[in-house]
Amino acid sequence: MPPRFSGANNGAFNGGGRGSAGRDQRDSYYGGGGSAGRDDGGADYQRRRSSSSYHGGGRGRGGRGRGGRDTGHSYRGDSGSSFRGARGDRRPSYYGDRDDRGGGRGGQQIIMGLDIQALVDRLVRPGCDVFRELGITRESNMAVFQSGKAVTAIISNLARRRNLRIANSVWDWIDHIGIEKNTFHYNSMISACEKVRDYNKALRLLAEMKEKKVSKNEVTFSSAISACEKCGQWRIALDLLDQMKKEGAGQTAIAYNAAISACEKGLVPHKALEIFDQMKREGVRPTVVTYSALISAAEKGQQWKLALEVLELMKAAGHGANVIAYSAAISALSKGQMWHKALELFREIESSGGKPSIVTYNATMTALEKGLQWERALDLFDEMKTKNMPVTVVSYGSAISACEKGLQYRQCLEYLDEMTEMGIKKNVIIFGAAMSCMEKSCRADIGFQLMERMRLEDVTPNVHIYNSAISACARCNLWEKGYELFEEMDRIGVNKDVVTYNAVLDAVSSQVELGRRLFKEGTYACEMF
Repeated sequence: MPPRFSGANNGAFNGGGRGSAGRDQRDSYYGGGGSAGRDDGGADYQRRRSSSSYHGGGRGRGGRGRGGRDTGHSYRGDSGSSFRGARGDRRPSYYGDRDDRGGGRGGQQIIMGLDIQALVDRLVRPGCDVFRELGITRESNMAVFQSGKAVTAIISNLARRRNLRIANSVWDWIDHIGIEKNTFHYNSMISACEKVRDYNKALRLLAEMKEKKVSKNEVTFSSAISACEKCGQWRIALDLLDQMKKEGAGQTAIAYNAAISACEKGLVPHKALEIFDQMKREGVRPTVVTYSALISAAEKGQQWKLALEVLELMKAAGHGANVIAYSAAISALSKGQMWHKALELFREIESSGGKPSIVTYNATMTALEKGLQWERALDLFDEMKTKNMPVTVVSYGSAISACEKGLQYRQCLEYLDEMTEMGIKKNVIIFGAAMSCMEKSCRADIGFQLMERMRLEDVTPNVHIYNSAISACARCNLWEKGYELFEEMDRIGVNKDVVTYNAVLDAVSSQVELGRRLFKEGTYACEMF
């Protein structure tokens, strides 16, 4: 056994089987580095025979549930969905006599005879003179502009389109023609800042309201808090919540929900819980969004016990089996290695008459895969496809990671082929999980094919991919290829880590002099990590 390196700061690899690079730290599927894609649905699954394969000859089904399975650590931690503050809450309307037929990009919004949708369509056209267009429209619709409803509606429409540039031009036009800005104007503009994640401008607008003595209300603060939440500024969000109470601007669940979601983004579940307790003390009734956001905060903070406690509170409050909240709780359980309870919650949704979403399925599959229940995870994946649910890249990531646990390399390859057939783009996380499966299954030959496939699909291999490939060489006694991959990392600019050096030392264990040189190099490199 060659000497091994360890490193406290980078996921030290210690012992186990030869070159098991699967223990290095994995990227998450959600947020941060290496996002494998959002759970936003996809094409319905339709099974077809594969026309492109990663391996030669007739592969057959290889086993899963059909004559025995082929005789593993995951690349992912599916965190379910994110609960972004007031999403799902209904904010009060800014204006009354409006005929809103859809709004947004594809609907129609008429206020006192003015077609807001058509006007905004003209404003966003390339080369449009915003001041001139608004001036002409105002001349023929003076009443609605004098009431202030038109400008508010225009900015709100632009906010839904996330077009802050034109919204800023409209904002300047208001000053140009001398319209006095009121609370509703500021609310719509702060909401636009929220949509485009510009919390700094939202704060400047709040300061301007104070300077000009424009009154603020709960919508003002809710939008500003939500802007901070989306930018991860949880401390500022909490300060705004306190300011809202001091100014007596009203207290609704919307602002509290946004603050709780800000704590979720900041990974401070204890602060989220404090806000929740504060709500109850001050007589603000929590909504289902409140509970969902708090559960998500507990999940992000890896507090699965807290997530379950909040879920029970939600049910006791009569909110029933809310799929979003359950999905977040299941994700929290997956991080706590509590696959039994995760599966129990999944079935509880069904028994309560609810319908698990794609996020729920993915979260439960992750919990099962992390709990080494790879067969159950793959059965759940089959269930998704049987129900014609829109499987996503995250779904396949969970399934491939489950194959890794069960050394199901043939099934792993089938899933990769299915993704190609369905047009689901594979990324470095998917290939990483597949490479780890090949490594643990001692199929270095297929691993090399996967690396070539990555190049063909314009996916750049990362350190985890190389670690798995080098470890596969160690398992298969291919020291020359393992060392070649090790050298290749420098040529293409992939930084090595502790796992890399341990893997290559395993691979070249029969080459004494080379091993000594690499050990010296690794000793120095590990000191620099």
